[in-house]
Order: sequence, then structure tokens, then C-alpha cells
Amino acid sequence: MLRKLSFPPCLTFVLAASALTPAILSGADGAEVEKLEGFLQAHCYDCHDADVQKAELNLEALMHGGSPEMSDAGKWETALDMIVKGEMPPKKKTQPSQAERDLGAAAIEELLATWTESLGENPGRVTARRLNREEYNNTIRDLVGVDFRPAEDFPRDEVGYGFDNIGDVLSLSPVLMEKYLDAAEQIAEKAIVAEIPEWPPVHRPTLGDFQLLSWESQLLKLPLAETWVATYSQPSGKPPITAPLTFTPSPTVSEINVEGKRVRFVTSIEINGTSRDVSVTAEERATGRILGQWISGAESGVFEAKAQPGPAFAGSWDAVASLPDGRDIKQELTLTVRDDGALIGRIVSLADDRRSDVDEVVAENDTLRFNYGIQFENNAMDVKVQASLDNNGTLYGNWVLVGSDQTETATGSWKAERPEPKDEESNVRLMGRAIGMFREGEARLEFEADRPGEYRLSFTSYQDKAGPENALMGLYLDGQEIERIDIDWEKPLTQSRTLTLSQGKHSIGLAYLNNYVDNRISDRKLRGDRNLFVREVEIAGPLGLPRPPLPDPHRRIIPHQPEPGTERETARKFIGEFASRAYRRPATKDEIERIASLVDSALEEGESFGEGMRLACQAVLVSPHFLFRWELDSGRQVPADQLIRNLNAYEIASRLSYFLWSSMPDDELFSRAMDGSLQDSSVIRSQVQRMLSDERSEALVRNFAGQWLQIRNLGTVEPDPTTFPEFDPELGASMAEETYLFFNAVLREDRSVLELLDTDFTFLNKRLAAHYGLESENLGDAFQRVSLPEDSPRGGVLTQASILTITSNPRRTSPVTRGKWVLEQILGTPPPPPPPNVPQLAEGKEIAAEASLRERMRIHRDNPDCAGCHAKMDPIGFALENFDGIGRWRDFDGTFPIDSAVTLGDGSNVSGSDSLKSLLKDKEGYVNSFIEKMLTFALGRGVEFYDRPVVKTIQDSSAETGFKLSTIVTEIACSAPFLKRALEKESHE
Repeated sequence: MLRKLSFPPCLTFVLAASALTPAILSGADGAEVEKLEGFLQAHCYDCHDADVQKAELNLEALMHGGSPEMSDAGKWETALDMIVKGEMPPKKKTQPSQAERDLGAAAIEELLATWTESLGENPGRVTARRLNREEYNNTIRDLVGVDFRPAEDFPRDEVGYGFDNIGDVLSLSPVLMEKYLDAAEQIAEKAIVAEIPEWPPVHRPTLGDFQLLSWESQLLKLPLAETWVATYSQPSGKPPITAPLTFTPSPTVSEINVEGKRVRFVTSIEINGTSRDVSVTAEERATGRILGQWISGAESGVFEAKAQPGPAFAGSWDAVASLPDGRDIKQELTLTVRDDGALIGRIVSLADDRRSDVDEVVAENDTLRFNYGIQFENNAMDVKVQASLDNNGTLYGNWVLVGSDQTETATGSWKAERPEPKDEESNVRLMGRAIGMFREGEARLEFEADRPGEYRLSFTSYQDKAGPENALMGLYLDGQEIERIDIDWEKPLTQSRTLTLSQGKHSIGLAYLNNYVDNRISDRKLRGDRNLFVREVEIAGPLGLPRPPLPDPHRRIIPHQPEPGTERETARKFIGEFASRAYRRPATKDEIERIASLVDSALEEGESFGEGMRLACQAVLVSPHFLFRWELDSGRQVPADQLIRNLNAYEIASRLSYFLWSSMPDDELFSRAMDGSLQDSSVIRSQVQRMLSDERSEALVRNFAGQWLQIRNLGTVEPDPTTFPEFDPELGASMAEETYLFFNAVLREDRSVLELLDTDFTFLNKRLAAHYGLESENLGDAFQRVSLPEDSPRGGVLTQASILTITSNPRRTSPVTRGKWVLEQILGTPPPPPPPNVPQLAEGKEIAAEASLRERMRIHRDNPDCAGCHAKMDPIGFALENFDGIGRWRDFDGTFPIDSAVTLGDGSNVSGSDSLKSLLKDKEGYVNSFIEKMLTFALGRGVEFYDRPVVKTIQDSSAETGFKLSTIVTEIACSAPFLKRALEKESHE
């Protein structure tokens, strides 16, 4: 039973056995061999000699003329199982008496026992194992801590003995090596921060991030700083309320918010003798006029504000003076407000660049009057202009040319409009590396503070000096001026200011407040054009907070940043620690030095320490010492005649962690390995209990149970949508989850493995409970533990929809597949493969309507080539026939009542699933098979005939606790095959 006919002899065992014993052994004495020969001739050679060889078995050849060979032990073991269970000879053949059957079995037992004894203690030897996909993902998770499953796109792992962690089949292809290289690069990039961010964080906006504003084209600082006259209309014929208004924070004005040409604020006015707060929302409709709405409680009305004339007309104007002969003279008018509030300015004739001072400027309401002097036909003349401001912000009027005797000599029309700002001619614009402010304006930046606190604003500024003053910079926060800075330097100078910010978005503005242009004055110190320039703005903060720790994956590899000058020394320390964890044993000095040379090269090329450590991390992750689980024998100092060795503590730690967690050892296991205590069986037992209680033991459930019970296959099962329209991927996932949770409960609650076959509880969600026809109203999408009704046919894995679905055909149940599954996975006695050219079972609706599936299968079994195997498989499957192809209970198959009463191959009578479960629980073969399956998974190799005593010991020990799952796991972890290994023959030559 330990060695199945369907599996070839293990090459690993053959190498080990050849170092221990001769290749051919008669084993038992001549009398036992003669007894075996006589039994075979009487009952077996008719079907299994050189001529017939049914199931590809030639027992006559296995006798080797009276000297059976140890290399055939697996086939003899299968023959023994068949004889003991009464499955051979077939029922149609003459059956040996029980005494004859016992004699034949005893002869084979003696043969196997002799071979086993000749080997002495033989723990076998496991091939160096590559990490499979699950192990790789889990190891990366526990080693590096990245939220990343890089093996998802790796090629699928090969399977041996039913599991994907078998060393003999875990090869390494060129494609997979490429995947490892790519994954290592991605992992290193995700784990290690190559460039450590500055602290406190520094925001370095580009100049293009600033909003550049010329104030004369916006409803901004200059007009709003002056006094306006506001009118609040009232309903029901009440007279409007007129009041002065200043757009600056004051006891009566608050919450000012300016957005482009829109303004919102709250002010206090007197309404009907009572001071009331009113909210105003308005926008600029023409220069010097703002229109909108006001509201106070239940009252509201129209709001209008007119600026005092100075601010309304201040700024630049594009003017056209039309002559009587039809010509137009284009002019540029600039008006500024003097400190005393008076308007002064200059007008330029763009045709000849003739410039004249503007004086006697009078601004009343919407009317503007001013004079300027010119030379006309060698005479000094005055031009008098009068114009009115319309609702669109355009000045319309006339000009008159007046001589010294006040005689009007010429007249014409005059028009002026605000110029449209152009990017290349804007008063505030980008000038390469700096923002140039050539007239009053602002560079405004939107900044979002991650948290409240103090922030350091740094900026570099300088001026083009002209006039009697230095350039004056205004610092604004959220539209409010908080400081005026006198820029008394002409070369770039960096300054800093501390801003207190609340969490959220803020507006930070740097403004030019006092433009000056005068190229006529003779004083060189005063002549010229004053401008302001800003560049290299940074915002750092919040200040004073401790640096947050770097991400956990980074700190696992680089616990702290090296001090300057210690990078190489620190790299070797960190690489030694990381490589030792990755290799699951202390890294050697030479290994560390080879990897650290990559960091040295990176530093020499000007890369950061983090970049160098990324290269080192990649080198570790593609090393064979990481990708493979090595248990090296070469180089060990052992006596020449020593053929086995104890695993060292680090090797035991890896075996334990990959058995129970499918991942690398944790700090506790490493610590126990370092002090050597992990070679003590009592320590191993305590560690197993600790590890089983850890959430990482979920991997044992998913990887062992998922493959033993084959529920991983649910992802590839596709029931026919016409026959089973209820099935979808969501239902399939729920089926698998029920089985995983159920196995997990048996493990966590320290239950017996017998309860895997039959118990009174399971785990269901609303969808799966409804699928089973059970109460589902109190269930939701999440799974819950559910007690099954006493009359429920459910209970145990055999009646769970996951198993029933994967053992069905797309359109119907498959008693053959279900029976074969029970023989292979539950009893460990797989039937031989079917003979070639066996016809398929007749299918189709018409055929299904003529006879039940059981009747059709009976006809199929009439083929003598099929009868032997089907006699074992079919009855088991028909005992489960009340469950349809997706696990639902049914009483009829079409129109035919279901008969689940069967007689098994050993003569046992079974009636339905409950009876089958009871019988299987009583069979010694189930526990024996379960131990073999788990031992195979734990060792990463197939179970051989020389493992029979170990399996028997584990079974006897677990029987004392009622075959508790935790006991089986612990006894496996303490067994000789798990803690020892046979040495390679080559190491003794």
C-alpha cells in the first residue's frame, strides 16, 4: 500500500540502496521464497505471467528465478495489498482459502521485512527542492514584506505523487529563470526606497505651477484696497441703502473671498435702524463697478458698488484718437494713484513713441478728464480729453487741441479700452528660470497641507532697482496680506518665512506692490524701470515632527541609513543579515562579499546606497541558495561507513516551516536553530503546536488539503450550463471554501481525521445553504459554522459539493470517477489505468431515457477487461448517486428512482452515503493512506517500502489520541525521515 503500481521505482531510493546493499537479495530464506512461488503459480500467474501481464504486471519476472530484487519492492507491496484485501485473485477466479491467502501474504511480508532490515535505518534522501509558486510567494511575503505575489505568472509547477512540492519534478526551465530575474527586480524596487525622501517633506513647484496675475486685469489688491460706495436695494419701494465699503478685513467686513472677477464677503450695514450682517456675492461688470446680490435672513436685494474714481481708472489703457481726416492715432495711457489719492500718468503716441505727462486728471463718477501737452507746428499745444466709462469698461469721449490763447484748433473722437493681456507681454510672466513682475501683479500657488502645522516657505528674489524706493513684495496667504518685504538687493537672494497652515488647500501669493517707470528723469539713481523677480520657491513642512519610519519592507533589508563614509561596511552587515534569512541558514563570508561588491560598484558609479542595495537584494533573490531548499552532504566530516546523517537545526527549521506554512522559518525558528535546541524532539513538538496555532498554518489547509482532496481542480471544472444553469464561478468558489474551512476546523480544534469523513457540522453561506436545501434565511455572504440536522445526508468531505462536483462529468454524475477518487485519495489504493481501446459509455438523452445510469454501467461492466476495476469503483460511486453533478440531493435520476444500496468489492454491503462513510471510517486503510499522503507532502518525496515501519509507528501513536490531526502532524515532524537523510553515495568515494 505504501508503494503503488502506478508509480515507477524511485531513483533516489535506488542510489541510496545501492550504497547499502547488493542490487539483488533473496531476502527471505529459501522456504519462504518457495511458498511465495507456489502461491503465485496457483493463483496469480494465469493473469500476471510473461504471456498475459494484465495491468502491466509480470509477477513471474519479479521472482527473478527465485531471487526477488529490492528495486521491485514497490510492486511487491502493491501485490501484498491486493492479496490481503481479497481483491486478487478476481472474484470470477477460483479463490484461495484464507490459510492460503495468509501464507502468500506472509511470504511477501517476510520478503519486504528482510529488505527493510537489511537497510537498517533508512530515512531516504530528498532531492534539492525548488520553491514552488506558493512557497515562493509566501517566502517573499515573509522575507521582504511586500504586498505582491510575483509567482502568479510563473509557469505552473509539475505534480508528483499528487503534490506540487516534490523535489524530483520541480525543474528549473530557462523561461522560469527569466521570470525569477524579472520578479527579483520588481521586488527590490517595491521593497527598497532608493532615494530617501527629505524630511520635513519639501514641495518644489515648477514655475509653471504658479498662476500669474496682472492686477489691473483682475478684481484684486489695488482696487479692493480703496474705498467704494455700495448701494443695497430694498423691496416694496423702500429707498436703497447707501454705505461706504472697504474691501479689507475690518470689524464690519469679514470672510472676503476673491476669485478672479468674483467677490464674496460678509459686511455689516444698518437696515431700518438695526445693524445687520449681510452676505454679498457679486462680480465685476465694468471697471469700477461690481454688481450682485445681497441677503440677510429672509431679506435680499440687488447689490451695486462703485469705486472712487482713482482706483476705477488706474492702470493701462489702449487708446485711439481719431483725426478729422479719418486717420487714427494709437496711444497708450497709463494712470497711477499717487499716495494722496490723485491720479497721475503718461500717454504715449505709439506711432512715433512721443511721450507726454498727463496732468490735471479729474475723475468724477464715470467721467474722466485730463490734459497733456504736445508740440504742434512748432507751437506748444494742449490736448484736452474727456471720456465716460460705459458698462463694458470702455471709455468713450472727445479730444480738443487748444493753443496758448485757448483757441480750439482741432477736435476728434477718443476711445480707450483695457488691453487684453498676452502671455508674452503679460505684466507678470515667466522669464526662463524666474517669474518676472514688470508691473503690479502676483504669482499665486495652490498648496495642500497634509496636516496642520508650521511650514517653511523659501524663495529666491531680486529686483531691477529704479526710483526712490526698493521693490516691495507682498506675501499673501489665502488672499490676505501677511507681510510686506523690502527687496533691497539686486542679486538673487534666498529668504524663508514660517507659515502656520491648517490641513487642506491654501493659496500662497508673492506680489509686486510698487511698480515704477521713469526714463525721463536725469537722476540716474531714479531713472529706469523697477521690476521684481522670483524663482526657486520651496515649501517644507510640517516642521518639528519626527520623521515617519520608512516602509516595513525597506527596514527589513536596510534597518537604518548608514552614516556618511560607512556605506560599504554597513552594506556588508545588512547583506549578511538579509542573505542569512533568505538562505535559511547563516550566509558565509565569501557569499556576503560577492554580493556586497555590487553595492561597491554602484557607489563608485555615483548611485545611491539604496540603489546599490537593490542590486544586492536582486542577487540574493536569484541565488540557488534562495530558490532551492538545499540539504548539502558534500564537504561534511563524517565517517566513511556512515550512510545517514541528522539534519542540522537550520535544515529542520526549513522542513518545519515549509511543511506547516509553505514558507520560510520565522524569527522563533531561526532562534531555535541558532542555539541548536531545534534538534531536541521536545522542542520540535512545542514548535509544531505553536506553528499550527499561527495563522500561517492556513497554508497547510490550502496546499495540503487542496491537493489531497483535489479541490484546487474546482477552478477548471465547467458543468454544462444547460444541465446545471445554477452553477457559476461564485458558487464554485463557495464550494471550495466550505471544504477549506471544514478542514481548518478539524486542524484548529484538534479533532480526529476520522471526522473529515463524517461529522455533524459544516460551514455555509446563504448561497451554498440554499444550494443544499438547508435553512438560509439567517445566513449572509460570509461563511458561518452551521450544525447539520440529524437527518441530513451531509457531513464530512464525501458529501460536500466541492468533492461531488469535481468527481462528476459536465452533464451527469460519474460513479466511476467518484469511486476512483475514494480509492485513490481516501483509501490509497488507486486502480490500474484502463486497458486500451475500451469503448466509452453510451450517452445521450434518448439512451438516458431508456435505462438508468446504474443499468447502463452494469452493461458496460460486462466487458471482462473492465469488470475487475469497475467492480471496485462503481459500487462506491453508486453509494453517492443521490447527489447530482453539482452536489445537490436528489431521489430520481431523470425518471428512474435512485438505488444507492451496493455491495463493495470486499463483500461489504452499503446503503447510501451514510453507510459508506461509516464503513470507510472503520477501515484501517483510510488512516494509513492519510498518513502516507501527509508524509509525502511533508518530505517532498514519495513514500517508499522502507518507510513502512515509520508509517506504522505514526499510526500507532496517533491511535492513542483517536487519530487527532495534530498528533499525526507532530509525529511526522518527529519521525526519522523528517529529521534525517541518507547520504549521497558519491560523498563516500
